[in-house]
Amino acid sequence: MVRQISGADAVIGNILLVNFVAAVATLVVVPFTFPGANLPLAVLLAMLPALALATVYVLFALALPRSGGEYLYVSRVFHPSIGFAANFSFIGWNILFGGLLVNQFTTVYLSGFFASLGWSAGVSAMSHKGVVLLVGIALIALTTIPMIIGTRFAMRLMKAAFSTGSVLLLITLAVLAFAGHDTFVASVDRQASYDGVIESARQAGFESRPEGFGPTVQAVALISLATMFVMCSTYTTGEVQNVRRTVPKAIYGSALIGGAVILVMALIATRVWSTDFLAAANYLASAAPEHYPLESTPDFSYLAVLTRPGWLFSTVVNVSFLCLIIGNLIFSTATMSRCFSAWSFDRIVPQGLASLHSRRRTPVNALVVFALCSALALVYYTFDGDVTFLAGATLGFIATFLTVSVAAIAFPYLRPRLFRGSAADIRVLGVPLIVIAGAASALMLGAMVYAFLTNDAFDANGTTGLLFFAGFWVIGLVVFGVARRLHLARGLPFDAAFKELSGE
Repeated sequence: MVRQISGADAVIGNILLVNFVAAVATLVVVPFTFPGANLPLAVLLAMLPALALATVYVLFALALPRSGGEYLYVSRVFHPSIGFAANFSFIGWNILFGGLLVNQFTTVYLSGFFASLGWSAGVSAMSHKGVVLLVGIALIALTTIPMIIGTRFAMRLMKAAFSTGSVLLLITLAVLAFAGHDTFVASVDRQASYDGVIESARQAGFESRPEGFGPTVQAVALISLATMFVMCSTYTTGEVQNVRRTVPKAIYGSALIGGAVILVMALIATRVWSTDFLAAANYLASAAPEHYPLESTPDFSYLAVLTRPGWLFSTVVNVSFLCLIIGNLIFSTATMSRCFSAWSFDRIVPQGLASLHSRRRTPVNALVVFALCSALALVYYTFDGDVTFLAGATLGFIATFLTVSVAAIAFPYLRPRLFRGSAADIRVLGVPLIVIAGAASALMLGAMVYAFLTNDAFDANGTTGLLFFAGFWVIGLVVFGVARRLHLARGLPFDAAFKELSGE
């Protein structure tokens, strides 16, 4: 493929996939899920595994400068079946999470935008599943067709959505910061009672806890759904200009910028709305809806508009997230579809997926398949999904990241010919930096996986979450095994492909 993704494209794309939309959805439920958690401190702590994981992906990308992300890294270090299963799981969870984003584009943010204009018919229409599906499919087409037309065109559209969304988001955060807690309390009291919401939750059975380090550490795992997604430009490394300079800048830059913005969001949520109110409102909305007195569920956009009522500010809030979702989906389509191409290069899936359009030089077949999978995810989430799915998705992502971290520890020792003399051959007191970063990342991610599997508060260890979690890995292993068997039966040197880097 042609290297058409600039340094600015990679940085912006990574920031978009840090995903401020997921961040605000997570921040407002953390006080309810983990009573006593200190939100700002939890965000700062979540940066530790994010930066360790970022270092792992940066060094792998420098050593193996091809597209494919963890599929390429794990398959070349351990075994291609493990690399494929890890990447298959990651892509599967991304597709499902994309279905959630596309659904919320309509049900939360487009609905909120129409509400800000006073168009009640539009708000009502956004609650119908048929409308949600139609708008969602149109959005998937909007974010896929530009990639088919050409990567440069899609990157320009992505940057336009990012610029608009980011400016409006900064305006939103500034308005909320200057509004303050007293303004929010007065706004709630005009509809219901701020103190009454907290008291109703207590009477309904919610038990608040004093702020402590324990629940703060537990909250890190959930907040990591946003902070750790700083490595997605590695899935398009083969199309990135000047890999040695661009990839570190994109990954570390997005980690620091994204982390700073999420920290500001956490400070605002704590100081303007208060963790006591967020916990109580979310508890009533989910566990005792008959006692919930407000007009809408306590998501970020509703609470922002409740703080500063008015059609103009409501428009700013909702259009901000609409634009950020569009930008996120464009870069997600670019990165995830490139994994399809990497699988195809290695003959695990039909090689037609890797074929490029003769003039536009884009993987049209891979893009179309990814769009169809995204549409199926939209249908699933619209009819069967709920926000507890976020915890299952986080567990799935973290398990893949843990696999990559373990591969990083083994890389210099199992594949010395690929490591020694590469740009990733950096040592600290004689120990490869990738081993240090991998060990730190694996330790923290392993603790998160244990917490998700053993703590009911995450709601990730339920039947549905565990079935999806195990299912993606099992399907990945089965698909690889079937592909290998078919190719070997035809006398094709299937295993030879994994001794080299994938083509571009």
